[in-house]
Amino acid sequence: MPQPAFDAKPKDLFTRLGGQPAIEAVVGEFVARLAADQRVKFRFVNSNIPARTKDLVDFVCVVTGGPCQYGGREMKILHASMHVTREEWAATVEALVGALVKFDVPEAEQAELLGAIDPLEGQIVDPPAERPSGKELAKIEEAAVDLTRYGEQAEIYHNVFSRSAARPFDLGIFKNAQRAVTFDREGIVKVGCNLHANMATSIIVVAAPHYAVTDAKGAFRFRSLAPGAYTLRAWTERTAEPVTRTIEIKEGTNEISIDADGEAPTGTGQDKFGAPRGTPP
Repeated sequence: MPQPAFDAKPKDLFTRLGGQPAIEAVVGEFVARLAADQRVKFRFVNSNIPARTKDLVDFVCVVTGGPCQYGGREMKILHASMHVTREEWAATVEALVGALVKFDVPEAEQAELLGAIDPLEGQIVDPPAERPSGKELAKIEEAAVDLTRYGEQAEIYHNVFSRSAARPFDLGIFKNAQRAVTFDREGIVKVGCNLHANMATSIIVVAAPHYAVTDAKGAFRFRSLAPGAYTLRAWTERTAEPVTRTIEIKEGTNEISIDADGEAPTGTGQDKFGAPRGTPP
């Protein structure tokens, strides 16, 4: 007795989408749309587009049940401190939907893929806090402002960031603009530009009521300190951690010599993702 004919629906979304060639076509169109969208295209400045596209193809392949292996960074780590906004996320989803529609992907498969991508919003979207005012606002004078002025003169993009534990941040890619960061924790904040390895500075955030900056000869002076025991911490850009000493201040003039060893790593350091400068993306 003949069996009734029916279409066996493949279980995995990878197969129903058309396999690897179809995913490569959709992702290629998706990236092209993002690169042309005014809301998000600045995120691709200085990016290795072919490498990022390959990572996205592998990622979509994995989440749809395909045989690929995703070798890129976790999405939460990849977008850490980038302050991706909800508008940017909406633009990303729109680009993906547009790519799916262009290649006539059925609505059911579209919905399933978008459902698989949807949980990433919580890992990627991290809009910046509202702009602080008054004493709460600490501008990065040596980084954001100076580098921005350089950009205004040379029409060059910058991406000011810090991976320092005291205040990690990523100001995004910009030119002809000023960005602000609030420093609410004491510590050393090493600042760099992800687009220019030779641009770097440091910001020291202190909560102590007494502090001083050395002169060109390395000398410093406190004009008024009450006698007693103090903890002194000294730091230079050549030290990995502050030199800490307990000192005793007596009546009259006091002198102390501090040796700050240069044990900090030399070179251009790491980019904002933690990769050593000069390595392939």
